[in-house]
Amino acid sequence: MNELACDRFLMSAALMMNFDGLDPGMGEYAPALHGSLEPGMEPSMDPRLNPVLLQGVELNPDGLTVAVAESVHMMEGMFSELHSVHAEVGVPVTATHFDLQEELLWMGNHRGHGMSFFGPTMVRYSSFQANSTDDIRQIQSMETGVLFLSKSNLKCQTRGGLVMFDYLMEEGADMHSLLMTENNTMLMGGLQNYVLEFDLNTVQQTQKFTVEAPGVAIMRQSNRFLFCGNTSGKVSLCDLRTFKLEHEFDAFSGSLSDFDVHGNLLAACGFSSRGMNELACDRFLMVFDLRMMRAVTPLQVHVDPFFLRFIPTYTSRLAIISQTGQCQFCEPTGLANLADVFHVNTVGQLLMSFDVSSSKQALAFGDSGGGVHLWSDAPEVSYNGYSRETEFALPCLVDSLPQLDWSHDLLPLSLIPMPFTSSEPLLSDWVTTQATPSPRRAPPVDPEILRTMKTVGFIGYAPNPRTRPRNQVRQSSTNSVSQIQCLRKSWVLNYAWLV
Repeated sequence: MNELACDRFLMSAALMMNFDGLDPGMGEYAPALHGSLEPGMEPSMDPRLNPVLLQGVELNPDGLTVAVAESVHMMEGMFSELHSVHAEVGVPVTATHFDLQEELLWMGNHRGHGMSFFGPTMVRYSSFQANSTDDIRQIQSMETGVLFLSKSNLKCQTRGGLVMFDYLMEEGADMHSLLMTENNTMLMGGLQNYVLEFDLNTVQQTQKFTVEAPGVAIMRQSNRFLFCGNTSGKVSLCDLRTFKLEHEFDAFSGSLSDFDVHGNLLAACGFSSRGMNELACDRFLMVFDLRMMRAVTPLQVHVDPFFLRFIPTYTSRLAIISQTGQCQFCEPTGLANLADVFHVNTVGQLLMSFDVSSSKQALAFGDSGGGVHLWSDAPEVSYNGYSRETEFALPCLVDSLPQLDWSHDLLPLSLIPMPFTSSEPLLSDWVTTQATPSPRRAPPVDPEILRTMKTVGFIGYAPNPRTRPRNQVRQSSTNSVSQIQCLRKSWVLNYAWLV
């Protein structure tokens, strides 16, 4: 009884409500919101709906709402893997280098083998042995060739593999880095108490600078200083001409892993001592101001830094690489964002080398399994601003020639194609003092012809005895057969020499 009374009370209250002042259109049927219910009506958006309040939807030309997915913001200049190859499976890639003159990517491995790849597709261009005993520690390209630095050897080879010079270091040398300077000279340093200045024109050592232990493992250069990093965690600033020590930064208490210089900033990564002769990778990058000669606020990153390079494009970005394949990009004076961490697909291998192209458009990684990974921020990548054209070898003509059976005595020599050589002599074109003409002897005349021959003046006539087939001559001796075989061999030599 009470429930029935409540229902009647609510119904009467609803009938007694005052609707004065309300917009009558609010109670009208809005066909635009129910287009599927009345297909005959033209769809249109209700004028009382505010389009600004429609979040996560788009309006088609007819005014109907269309659901869309969340938009993904793509950062300009974002790097991703473009291509990867395996040079030698299982052999660590200890050095990578972008050629400064051509569109080539160089690599050197633990067995002293050098290899180059052309373009973004990484087509193999050349492959040769740069060192037979030691690993390749650094590669540097020049105008005329490529330098390969190993523990106790500096070798210069053409881009095709021909040796230009091979310089052997002093006994006990342990070279790790080289740096090109002006006037076609270079510096070489390592884990010894000296740095060598080397003249590439004369292929000789010009000066020998003494440094403190434990030597120089990494070298960089700017307009003002020569930067030398050692394994004790210090970075020394030296004069460009005299190699005199000007300033020194004590970056890490353990060891220095890598550093780079751009403008007035020096950024370094390394290891810190944690007691009991233990080293731990420091996730704080040390950043130094070269104007004030002091450290600024360290930059904390989300990876274990092992390699470090500046990538100055629109901003002075830093690329921080860990040995496990993690890559992070951040500003040297800003905060590192976890969203800027990417991963190089090394399939469980460790990264052993890293380099940046001169155009700052490409990154190269070499891992411990023999893989070389090319990253880029553009599909049409260019390693240099103005690269010269790369010369490729001519295609081999031997593969397109037919197979010839040289055991056949009647095989015509005209089947061997001979190129036109008006300016170059053939291999068989000997001088008259070293060759003797050996014409083929004419076969003797049949005695039956001589017996029946009649002479009229100086011309002899005789009937055909029909003892030989028409247009055929029998080989009368083995000497003639050997002469034909020698002639064929000379043709083969000529053809092989020209090809």
